[in-house]
Amino acid sequence: MTQTLSKPMINLRGFQILLAAVFALWACAAQAVTLNFDQYIGGEDLGAGPVATLEATDVIGGVELTLTNLAAPGSIIGRLWMMFDGDTSGLSLAAGSDVRDFSTSPWMVAGSTYDINTAFWGGTGSAAILFNDSITFTLLGASVADLFGGAPGALINIAGLDGSGTARYAASLAAVPLPAAGLMLLAALGLLGVSRRRVS
Repeated sequence: MTQTLSKPMINLRGFQILLAAVFALWACAAQAVTLNFDQYIGGEDLGAGPVATLEATDVIGGVELTLTNLAAPGSIIGRLWMMFDGDTSGLSLAAGSDVRDFSTSPWMVAGSTYDINTAFWGGTGSAAILFNDSITFTLLGASVADLFGGAPGALINIAGLDGSGTARYAASLAAVPLPAAGLMLLAALGLLGVSRRRVS
């Protein structure tokens, strides 16, 4: 039995398929995550609340990272360690990144092994992350899904403090936001199912 579709029905079906494609692409689009450094590891205890944040966003060719110092007046974030789930041999920094030193040699700190070691302070002309300041840099050859595997997935060293003079804080384990992408994908599949049912 052949069924003839009216023009409005065809247009509606085409719109549903287009909308489903948009949702599917959105599900696979760039991911972003924010880590809060609020787990005291050692040195001077700065109390409750995040002493820093790290925003990671997928960009073309890598991950853009913005590290912000919220610790205390006079503080300087000198170093950031991150875990990486994958082959680190292809990782590099984009040109112009304000990072004094970058290494992918495994670094054992606070009982965890970190694959990426970045330093912002201590060298001539290097940029320091001062209180209420931030630095943005791009890690090429990586994606958000590759970073921060395990707990804690990232660690910072803060200098320039009173008392012991340094502090180390780990980031709260923050899952890569796949649930939102999953919802978008389910919405896309649902729309395709609806359009198929109307045709049959």
